[in-house]
Amino acid sequence: MSRFLVTYACSKPATYLIASQFYGRMKNSGYPTSLSSANEVFSVEGFDAIILLAELSHGQVHQEGAELLDSFQSKFKTLPLWLYLCGSFHSEEGRRLWDSRSKTRLEPLLERLDLQEVGYISELDALHISTPASAVKSLRA
Repeated sequence: MSRFLVTYACSKPATYLIASQFYGRMKNSGYPTSLSSANEVFSVEGFDAIILLAELSHGQVHQEGAELLDSFQSKFKTLPLWLYLCGSFHSEEGRRLWDSRSKTRLEPLLERLDLQEVGYISELDALHISTPASAVKSLRA
């Protein structure tokens, strides 16, 4: 059975709480799952997929999340990664800021990691970005 790591990078409790919910749901579904702060991840060996929840502020990924992504950049070419960026994507007028500012700043990160945008999750106020399809296929095999 696949083993998952749920990790989080945040300075506010909301992102940690969402990570805890992911962890709890996966654990309750019978998946072997670990929960850890991004700054406590020293290896991704032994995991079949990583779920990272990170704060996004002014188009920048929280420092601990960015460091984790940089540290294991080569591993994420083949190891499935689900990246959830949590933050405010709306202006006071209700206009989505993601479209105008954040996406431009994140494109180099997405390109470097070979990640693809999957969608906007409004109820979590988070953006879900996932791994290349080839890595997901290898996890299912």
